[in-house]
Amino acid sequence: MDYLFPDSPLVLIFSLSGLKKKRVCLGRLCITPLLVFVGIVVITTVLELSGSYIMELIYGEWLWDYTRFSFNFQGRIALNPSLRFGIGGMIFLYGFQPLFEKLTSRWSDRVLYTVSAVLALLFLADVIFTLL
Repeated sequence: MDYLFPDSPLVLIFSLSGLKKKRVCLGRLCITPLLVFVGIVVITTVLELSGSYIMELIYGEWLWDYTRFSFNFQGRIALNPSLRFGIGGMIFLYGFQPLFEKLTSRWSDRVLYTVSAVLALLFLADVIFTLL
């Protein structure tokens, strides 16, 4: 999935940051992290499934085979990897992403734009060389 959708962490940030900031509780039990986890699982699973179809359309195959896992769909997605994506997404959204925000908040706008431009150019070069 990361070969076709390297920006999936951005998808998670943009789609779940509002939910992550809310406090959703059932009585005294706060279930916001559980809802974020379910959201991550659903989003990454949909990205993975759509990525497999796009790869099959373009290259005639996709890069993984989940037929060895129980609860799989055509070997494209499976419950076990989806739950692992959920755990990884939680580590990213609750661990790394706040750290990145804290580090980059100290940067001036000029440094932030320069670093962003360099990373965007590197990403574009990678996409171009991958497609050639």
